[in-house]
Amino acid sequence: MDTTSEYRYTTVNCVFMNNIHDIYTHYHRSHSEIDISSYVENIRSMKVASVERSICEIMQGLCISTGIPWHLIDEVNVPINCKGSFHWLLAVIVLKERCIHVYDSMKGHRGHADDIKELAEMLSIYLTISNFFEKKDRTDWSLLDAYKEKTDQHEFNVHIVDGIMQQSSGTFDNQDPPRSKRTFILFEDTELIDVEP
Repeated sequence: MDTTSEYRYTTVNCVFMNNIHDIYTHYHRSHSEIDISSYVENIRSMKVASVERSICEIMQGLCISTGIPWHLIDEVNVPINCKGSFHWLLAVIVLKERCIHVYDSMKGHRGHADDIKELAEMLSIYLTISNFFEKKDRTDWSLLDAYKEKTDQHEFNVHIVDGIMQQSSGTFDNQDPPRSKRTFILFEDTELIDVEP
């Protein structure tokens, strides 16, 4: 992070989004599926507590992959893998605008709505749990228009960014892919033999 400029950002790894998905799935299961007395549910609850702690540690800058508390930055870059697809999105959480900007380079691919919804819903909850809104070292969050008249539990707004370079679905073919170097073996009689890798 560049501490000399006014603009500050950080990037989280894909584990952050996996944790958000796990927690979202746990809390949105129907109540009929939950049997509090069962051993399995107790184990699941311990896992959920561990994942929740991990999310808060990332937001507080206690995780090596982020390294800086979110209350000291303007934006968080979150890579998101579209489920069941070899496709990634970039979600940029703009904290001062209370908004998530979504960048998608694949034209027509819209399989990311659930992932973004999970992030938008769970983000405010974990910012509150990690005491984000109470930390005003750099920004007084309550004075920003994006936070006025909203409780800490309001979802973040989502904005799909238009006008970025697009690639059509299935265009991962590279007409000039990098090739490995050929290996040559030198024998005693100095003949060269070309060995394809």
